Amino acid sequence: MADNKVKKSFATYLLILLLIVVAVFLIILVVMLFSPFKNILGFQYMLYNMDMNSADYRYTKTTGDELIDFSTIDEINVNCSYANVSVSRIIDTDVDAIGITNKCKGFARSSDNTDFNLEIYFEDAEKKVLNIEVQEPEGFLFFDKTIEIALLIPAKSDYALENTRLNINTNSGNIYIGNTHKLSENENETGFKSELKVNSLELRTNEGDIYLHSFIDSEFNDVYLRSNSGSIIMQKDIYYVSQSFETYTNDGDINLTKVSYNGSKTVDENIILYINNGEFSADTLSGNVGLNILNGYFNLNTLEGYITSNNSVEQMESASITIDYANGDVSLPFVNKSSVSIGGLANQKQAYIKATSGSINIGRIDGYGHIETTSGDIKVSAISGDINLKSTSGNIDLVYDSDSITSKIGLSSTTGDIDLKVRNNFLFVAYFYDTNNMLIQDLSNINIEFHASGFGNPFFTTTVDNPDGSDLTFTSNGHINISYI
Repeated sequence: MADNKVKKSFATYLLILLLIVVAVFLIILVVMLFSPFKNILGFQYMLYNMDMNSADYRYTKTTGDELIDFSTIDEINVNCSYANVSVSRIIDTDVDAIGITNKCKGFARSSDNTDFNLEIYFEDAEKKVLNIEVQEPEGFLFFDKTIEIALLIPAKSDYALENTRLNINTNSGNIYIGNTHKLSENENETGFKSELKVNSLELRTNEGDIYLHSFIDSEFNDVYLRSNSGSIIMQKDIYYVSQSFETYTNDGDINLTKVSYNGSKTVDENIILYINNGEFSADTLSGNVGLNILNGYFNLNTLEGYITSNNSVEQMESASITIDYANGDVSLPFVNKSSVSIGGLANQKQAYIKATSGSINIGRIDGYGHIETTSGDIKVSAISGDINLKSTSGNIDLVYDSDSITSKIGLSSTTGDIDLKVRNNFLFVAYFYDTNNMLIQDLSNINIEFHASGFGNPFFTTTVDNPDGSDLTFTSNGHINISYI
């Protein structure tokens, strides 16, 4: 009995001690909440309430008290850490301004820098380069982390950055360019303009997203968009890029509509895509595309120009490439384990693709095709041009829907099966070689569906009236099948 009383007393004292500790903690917490930025026991509570809708947080001058006029500025640089950055037209201002919103609140250690610092200054004496630098508060527990830097352009302004380059750099913040909706249904009456006309864009964020909204102009000098793990989303077609268009992601998403290059460079790659392990999708790319991809996904509806990975820094690994239609050459020499699917190539365009275990599928070739794999399968449909398909152990499937070819068709697979379909009026001479480049004597692995048996090597479908057939060359130790479409 005495032991039970001692245990109950100890439990009671422990409970009282715990309640005292909780009460002290709550008291300290209340003191911190009502005394922001006060250091208590090595911790502090931060609280900001800055809103760009207030005139107090719209800066029309630099921190050195110099007037800001975007129309006289060639370049604007914005540098921050986790703040969001936006550029848009607004109705409720008559002058160019830089708006700041800071709603940060949360807890920080005493060693954390909870100050919010903003510097706006001209880099040069001519006032052509404007720098905006923000240092955001540090903390370990945020209830709200909202900070926004906004370049505010009056809706009635005749100037909308058409001669200005925007360089925006943030680590985890999002970047928004342009308005999402029309400022006025009748702009002629109100005088409000909704679109931005930016000369050049260089937008970088590590973890954040980049948005090019609907109401931006379609002409740019050059565009560079980079988000390592975030998304790049373009809601407006870009019809005119005079220098270059480049996007970069490591494992994020890139969603574009239409991008058209209209500059003077006709040979160099002018649309450069770094997809790496991310996902890319676009409606139309009009220009010469340089593709850099590792294990990512590339989906394109229409290509107007050529696409190449010849100059890629790293070879592909296990990517997936899908192009519905290409009005240009395709050169992918380092596909490796990746799969490539092309719906069709335009007349007289060429495809050069080399893979290891990746599969290659081309729905329509109307030019020259050279495709080579190690163990991957090859499936091609052609209507003209010379075709050369080669695999070590993969299967080859070719449909040749034409009456004749320019020179010859070459199909080679060491151990894989070869299947060829031709028109019934297609005249040809077929040569069957083994992998030692010797004419095959034992034709038991060769099946010609429209010729039952007794054919020789070479095999002729020519006639006395038309002795000139096209050359078909087969090289294989596997099975060969020829049939009509």
